[in-house]
Amino acid sequence: MQRRDALCRRWLEAVLAEYGELTAARWRREDPFGNPVGHTLAAGLPQLLEAIAAGGETPAGAVTALEAILRIRSVQDLSPSRAVGFVYRLREAVRGELAQELAGGALAGELAALDGRVELMAWLAFDVYVRLREQVFRLRQEELKRSVASLLRRWQGAGPDHLAGGRETAAPPRPPLAPGQPHPAAPADDLAGGRETAAPPRPPLAPGQPHPAAPALAGSPLVPLRRPPGGDSPR
Repeated sequence: MQRRDALCRRWLEAVLAEYGELTAARWRREDPFGNPVGHTLAAGLPQLLEAIAAGGETPAGAVTALEAILRIRSVQDLSPSRAVGFVYRLREAVRGELAQELAGGALAGELAALDGRVELMAWLAFDVYVRLREQVFRLRQEELKRSVASLLRRWQGAGPDHLAGGRETAAPPRPPLAPGQPHPAAPADDLAGGRETAAPPRPPLAPGQPHPAAPALAGSPLVPLRRPPGGDSPR
């Protein structure tokens, strides 16, 4: 048990070293709320070590621990090889912790069997990683579709005043106009705002009354027409 605890510490240190010294120092704190990444690694690696040491089919608890670790690493800026490469760090931890026992080729058969089980765990980790990445891509695609649909609704369904504050609001319905009531958007003058309105009808002219639009004569009496000399009578 003591050697397994030491192996887990070496394995954890090797995984944390991938993130840099400052990040590794922060993730060594034992705080599940303030340090979820370090807590997930510290809780999951011992279960993976137990499953690898036992061999056979991976138990459900180890699969759950593997998924928890890879769920974090699937959203980090890591290549697929680095995301699942933490499993292979166990080989380094074993050779560093059991250097004396393995000197001179001792326990070569056991070491080869352990390496094979580590390889199987890495294959399982890759399958889990691919499935989690597909979920991440699907969620991002759905979020993008919702954002585009919301922008289209705002663009097609409402004007600038109705989008104040980034919210879509419907314009309130106008009450019906009473007979003879002008439209509230109508201008006060006939041609105000560039809109033509019909002029009111004029009363009929009295006999001999000139048209108001006719030019006034110079105040002189009408001159009768005369027949030109030698001309034909007007027709």
